[in-house]
Amino acid sequence: MRVTLDRRWRVRLWVEVGLPIEARRVWLHVRRVERFATRDPFHWRVSLDGPARVGCAMVIEHRYAGWRVDRVGRILRWDEGRGYAFSDLSKRGPGVGFPHIYEYRVAATGAGSCMVIVRVRGTWTARAWPRWAVRLWLSGVALAIGKSIENHMLMTQLRARRRFNRRATRSCRVG
Repeated sequence: MRVTLDRRWRVRLWVEVGLPIEARRVWLHVRRVERFATRDPFHWRVSLDGPARVGCAMVIEHRYAGWRVDRVGRILRWDEGRGYAFSDLSKRGPGVGFPHIYEYRVAATGAGSCMVIVRVRGTWTARAWPRWAVRLWLSGVALAIGKSIENHMLMTQLRARRRFNRRATRSCRVG
């Protein structure tokens, strides 16, 4: 995990989540933008205005501690089987509310394992915050994103194994 905040208040957040799951299986979950983008602790609901492809408009409902706001974005890049990027912008304009670009990538790291890479790039607009507090806040968010992805994918794998084991047990019964 890395979080940087430069002199011009540009944010770079990088999270890598190693998983003992094949990349192609993980991609089947990551590609479901409406569901997977909610791994961010602020993204309560994501709605697409059509199929997931470059240019598709989206509404990202943000919630945190009783605060709720809808933001807008578009899918900026789509690389089937590997990843995508989308914008997350305030409806009030590009200079307010931490405009940023979110990117998910899935990369195989070996037979049966992969890494999900999350990158967030944007400009911090709440300049009344001291820089150390912004970095601390963003580090907490990055940690939450990484843990959410890891827990989601490992639980998904566990549920799949349980379903497989139940089916295998049923087919082995002598009747």
